[in-house]
Amino acid sequence: MRIFLSHGSNNKAIVRDLRRRFPSYMDVWFDEESLVWSDDLQVELRRAIEEKSSFLIVFLDDEAMDRDWLVTELQWALDHEARLGRSFVLPVLVGQSLVDVPSALQGRRFLRLADQEDATADSLVAQIQKGLYQLLSSAIEESEDRVYDEHRLPQELVSHLADTISISGFRPDLLVGVARGGLVIAAELSQDFQRRFDSAPKIPVVGLWPHPEFENEHNPQHISVKPADPGAQPRVLIVDDVCVSGRTLWSARKYVQEHLDAPSALIETAVVSSQQGDVLKPTWAVQQDIERALDAAGEWEGP
Repeated sequence: MRIFLSHGSNNKAIVRDLRRRFPSYMDVWFDEESLVWSDDLQVELRRAIEEKSSFLIVFLDDEAMDRDWLVTELQWALDHEARLGRSFVLPVLVGQSLVDVPSALQGRRFLRLADQEDATADSLVAQIQKGLYQLLSSAIEESEDRVYDEHRLPQELVSHLADTISISGFRPDLLVGVARGGLVIAAELSQDFQRRFDSAPKIPVVGLWPHPEFENEHNPQHISVKPADPGAQPRVLIVDDVCVSGRTLWSARKYVQEHLDAPSALIETAVVSSQQGDVLKPTWAVQQDIERALDAAGEWEGP
């Protein structure tokens, strides 16, 4: 996931400072870092927005609409958003108020940088991270969301995994997907299990981000699970795409155990493809050869 930072030249120093505060694992497109000498600005900026970015954060103040490049970038981004059919442009207000809100952004929720104090800047960065996580979490609830189409494994592999789990008689009450491949698989398993078990509500999905560690600001501090049958032992299934050593699954399981509201819950793990892990072996795996799973997925790229 890459975030494009769109701003006027008058806010360059402010955005540069905010960029410095982002965690190192956030992939950010910032002109000072991403453009090189002799680049065609119009070509490279438009390509970065339409082809290389998952979201665009636009920093607006009362001078914003007088900045030609910002206006152009915003229009490209809004057109791209319309084609995507989902949120792409994320506005941030710089200052106390905005007299002339662009018509296309009227009615949207803005984040705000009221001043340039350290605490205010740190708070905005935290809000941006939380907002991005919420947007991605909403996206995985619909497995057909185009944000993740390029990362989806072949449906037959996911169906085979669902078959394997169902035959064992295990019916999860909560699916935990390890980003990013595991999130997509978990969302598709939720739909599959809903059909198989004829359950009214879809099995809920929670996403966990493993970078840099599971104990990070993106992951929920409280994970709730409610068994389908009152009084029954809650069942949680942690899902990832591939497993090599099993260390990621082990860490995810430890995090879930520590943050789950049901200490007695039964926690199992499932992956599409697995090698013989020396830390944790998944409960279920469709393939024991990781390269075969990746080859089957073509251009698919794991986390």
